[in-house]
Amino acid sequence: MRRAVLFGGLVCLVLVGLGLAFLAGRLSAPAARFKAPTLSENSDLDQAWARFIEAQQNAHALITAQPQFDQTPNSRAEGLRSLLFNYVNAIRVSGLQDPDNPQFMRIADIGAKSGMDNPDTEYFMAVISADYDYRIRGQIHSGRTLYLQSMIGEPGVGDAGPGISIETRVSDDFSLNPDGTFDIIVSRNPPPDAANILRLDDGARIILARFTQNQTPMHPPADWVTIERVCPTCPKPSAPLGEADMVQVLDRVSQSLVDRTAMWTAISDRIWTTLPRNHVGPVRETPNGLTGQYSAFGTFDLAPDEALIVTVPESEATYQGLQLASRWFISLDYRTRISSLTREEAHIDGDGLIRFVIATSDPGTPNWLDTEAHVEGLFMLRWQGAETKPTPAPRTQKVKMSKIWEALPKDTPRISPATRSTQRQARLRGVDMRHH
Repeated sequence: MRRAVLFGGLVCLVLVGLGLAFLAGRLSAPAARFKAPTLSENSDLDQAWARFIEAQQNAHALITAQPQFDQTPNSRAEGLRSLLFNYVNAIRVSGLQDPDNPQFMRIADIGAKSGMDNPDTEYFMAVISADYDYRIRGQIHSGRTLYLQSMIGEPGVGDAGPGISIETRVSDDFSLNPDGTFDIIVSRNPPPDAANILRLDDGARIILARFTQNQTPMHPPADWVTIERVCPTCPKPSAPLGEADMVQVLDRVSQSLVDRTAMWTAISDRIWTTLPRNHVGPVRETPNGLTGQYSAFGTFDLAPDEALIVTVPESEATYQGLQLASRWFISLDYRTRISSLTREEAHIDGDGLIRFVIATSDPGTPNWLDTEAHVEGLFMLRWQGAETKPTPAPRTQKVKMSKIWEALPKDTPRISPATRSTQRQARLRGVDMRHH
């Protein structure tokens, strides 16, 4: 039982997807596709390995069955790369999480994208047990916001659906020491004198930590967060890995790989087939997600001589941004290309509106979003720390590239190739600093 819980860390595979379990509004995960082993198979390592190979084949079949897979050589390559991202997360996390000795592990980073991860957020996750108490320690500096969230279930895996949020705490509300450090008690029955508390309920399985910032950093972030179990004999050394333990690891990897692949392909297809081309859907508060977060999805389908202008009012949310993604629900290259912008990074027109310009080539506009040569794909708007739903709703306008300056305010500044190159250099360095 101890090991069964220990390797529940696989959960985090799908949490990489909190990208969608949290961000996709009312879209929910499809039914699980992994065939659970019978009791007689539970201790057979060879059979578990065979199930793992079968799971890889099933996940591959889910990818190749998508309509966009055979559209272009690029879509075939990107479909298989999305599968590799799933492999990375599954293998990297499956055997490294232990509720007796939890740790915050990086998920949904630049080398393991999933669930349209936010380029401006660092994601970390720890697997815990509702039967234990924990202490989270960390340090937060100005310019960054830390969100801590406790959850029930394993989002996207088995029958858990999108998971259930128990509580979300935001660093703006923490009781901090003068140097920005903090201490948080995580418990179902926290002591009444604790300065900071994150509540647990029955079935609590994960804690998600997210650092979000509005601008590309000029220096490596100095923020940090750790977690440890609270008990007189902690930390407890982990027991040696046995065959029965490895059976559970392989089955967790198999289920997460297949279920998550099924979830992302279904969600991406649902967005693409539900929304009209070159339109944005309604702004919705994210259920079971971050407190005060709103989001909206859109699609783009553009010829090389076309652009899509997405007009969004400047909001008072602590974070506001727009990012592009492929039909595989994978964020586009945000390291060497400008495929996302925050409110602070964008040019705001005199009327208080931000006019993002999605196009395959650079029109010289300040808020150009590079589609990475994709003629079709998805985009997502996020607002965090919003008191109420942002209004008015975003709107879109498709225009010919030759007419784009007529559709923008007359005083819109022009961006030279040299300035654009400087922006890309700053983006690359900032992403590398954030993911160092």
